[in-house]
Amino acid sequence: MFVPRSSAARTATSCAWLCAGIVPLLIASVHAHPKEASAAVADVAMIRDGGVSAAVERATLGARRRLAQEDCAEIVDDFTTVSGRPLRDVLAELQLTPAAALSRVIFREGRESAACRGAVAAFTGPGSRVVFICGSRFPDIDRARTELIVIHELLHTLGVGELPPRSSEIDRAVAMRCG
Repeated sequence: MFVPRSSAARTATSCAWLCAGIVPLLIASVHAHPKEASAAVADVAMIRDGGVSAAVERATLGARRRLAQEDCAEIVDDFTTVSGRPLRDVLAELQLTPAAALSRVIFREGRESAACRGAVAAFTGPGSRVVFICGSRFPDIDRARTELIVIHELLHTLGVGELPPRSSEIDRAVAMRCG
């Protein structure tokens, strides 16, 4: 027997069937080429200032282009995690290239943080996927420099600590390899 459904119920049923077909395909496509997985743009959903989010997206895309070059990608061979593990091993476990690893980074507004009151443009902790952007400073920095900042912060998200190495040592290595 046919039982009439409401429009909302038909829409929900259609969506369920559509999602059941599409989601496995999307998952399969990411797992088919895990080393090439990368977001089209940076995850800036929680940055409300359009100028700041646009600057982060540009910097991330530029950093991804730089990391796609062999010389720049080798930056991961220059550092280890705080526990001494080579970054190359971390990426191998994640099945990601250095460029694709940027797709894991989540950017958030850090403007109100004490760290943003100094000369810092972005910050994170070793192993954290969240990078905080100092919105009052980051958009005013030239594009090439913001791309290098994103790479610096990527290294931290993969587990590199600071002190040691000093921030300036990380900056120098990133500039030499990727600048």
